[in-house]
Amino acid sequence: MKEIKIFEGQGVHAGFTQRPEKSNHIRAMLANEAQGRGDLVLWPYLVHGTRIAVLRDLPEGEAPLKVPKAPDFLSLKELLPQTSGNGENAAETQTCPAPFDGKLRFALSYYGSALATDVAVNSAWAKGEQADAPALEWRSEALLGIEATDGCVTDVPGVVLTSTHGDCLPIYICDPVRRAIGLAHAGWRGTYDGIAAVLAETMMREFGSDPEDMLVYIGPGIDFCCFEVNGDVAEAFTDRYYWAQEMTAVKPLRFEAPEASDAASGQEPEPVQKYLVDLKAINDELLKICGIPEENITISGDCTVCDAENYYSHRRAKEKDRMLAYICLERQENA
Repeated sequence: MKEIKIFEGQGVHAGFTQRPEKSNHIRAMLANEAQGRGDLVLWPYLVHGTRIAVLRDLPEGEAPLKVPKAPDFLSLKELLPQTSGNGENAAETQTCPAPFDGKLRFALSYYGSALATDVAVNSAWAKGEQADAPALEWRSEALLGIEATDGCVTDVPGVVLTSTHGDCLPIYICDPVRRAIGLAHAGWRGTYDGIAAVLAETMMREFGSDPEDMLVYIGPGIDFCCFEVNGDVAEAFTDRYYWAQEMTAVKPLRFEAPEASDAASGQEPEPVQKYLVDLKAINDELLKICGIPEENITISGDCTVCDAENYYSHRRAKEKDRMLAYICLERQENA
């Protein structure tokens, strides 16, 4: 599998896939492996908000939740990519009855908001009503979907946290002392609403993580060079975060040609002013404000828009395929 390995030697299994790997295939393979261990994979349905799902062991005496199958529930055999020939690249598939007998063995709670802040004047962003708790559904035998959620944290070994990315940033946090992990999807709306800080603070609140022990990786995504926005978006960032002035830039004024019908009528090209925003730097600063030392934060220099050889990109080519970010806390050998 072509991927970037993350937090090696820290007691976690984590990575970020690269082209030509497809997120749905890799997530299904991870679910297949988790099923064999008796674990599960979390699949948050991203909405560019700041809701973080917290997965912990089920408290003693508490009844497990009943979780329905999704209407499009598939066996892992159906989810995994099919291969021809001798099947060397095919993952071994196991069958089992309804997942965990239809019961969730872990407790889930939530922090943050399922709704993104609408800051763009001409935004077409659709906002729905926020439920107290998102719906859960089994997508396969070991793959649990969580609606309206953009991040997850856990201290349960073997549980795989995942998210998909087309240009938005993956933010990984590992606490090797308290043995807890977190993963968030940070687009520009999530960044504006501070999802990186929500992720870190959730780990501090839930697991007692000390920010000085936290290790952070801000993965590949759209970089300062390519995240071009209108003035209202750039202004929204600098209004909310005074220190973000240094993380925005004004692009040279350009003139856009009129439509063919307008050109025929003699209409002149119109001036267009665009701005650049550094999402990686803003998330980095939000994490440092939470108390995480600068030396504990690693930022990928890869831009998904620039690097067509290694990454899919919605902004560059409106590609439908995505990269998969994942992280799993390894079991200790003596546990």
